[in-house]
Amino acid sequence: MKYKLKVNVKGFTLIELMTVMAIIAILATSIMVALSVHKQRAEAGKILTELSGAMQNIYLCQSDDGVVLNPVGGGNICSGLTNAGEYGSWPDLRNTSFVEYDSGSDLSTSPWKYSTTNTNGEVICCNSKYGRCEKKEEGICTPNTFLK
Repeated sequence: MKYKLKVNVKGFTLIELMTVMAIIAILATSIMVALSVHKQRAEAGKILTELSGAMQNIYLCQSDDGVVLNPVGGGNICSGLTNAGEYGSWPDLRNTSFVEYDSGSDLSTSPWKYSTTNTNGEVICCNSKYGRCEKKEEGICTPNTFLK
């Protein structure tokens, strides 16, 4: 009995394998970039929510004749009252891409504002004139910054 060897065996060449690996690497890179953008947006949303909560505590402090302290990450929002610690503390930005707070005016006066900026230039403005906080893609916040 004779056995015949198959000479025409088909397979992948080295070039074809390297091309497929390059395509997979490009797709993986684009996915990683997209995920990092979504992570930054989520972080900005979290900071915006925390700052909006701080605004409510500011109003409570002022309505109880307390003094609103300038924003410092982790520091108390209110002073001058026996229960000042119950008004909460400023959100701590040290473990985020946002830098420390910028307070453009004395927070006990109106209209006051405070803001923070991340490393991509996005700004979160909080303004008593409009009673809210908002994320802006770029720019600076002033007491008269228009918030939608």
